[in-house]
Amino acid sequence: MREGAVLPVGARDDRPDYDYLDGLTLRVYPGPDGETTLTVTDHASGEPALFTVTRSGGEVSVSSPLAAGWTYELA
Repeated sequence: MREGAVLPVGARDDRPDYDYLDGLTLRVYPGPDGETTLTVTDHASGEPALFTVTRSGGEVSVSSPLAAGWTYELA
């Protein structure tokens, strides 16, 4: 994976039609300082969810207006 990539990984692998945002994990591959915006669209409702990944001075933070149901991990 290239530096700076953000890979959304769903919680299920047994079917393609599920709530993508339920149990979503964002795998963040740190890269240079900056900001990445990622939109994940929920299959069930069609609603987009916006995630912002910010890298600054070796620190990574992820934010979203979604209250719960997702996590992130540094890869």
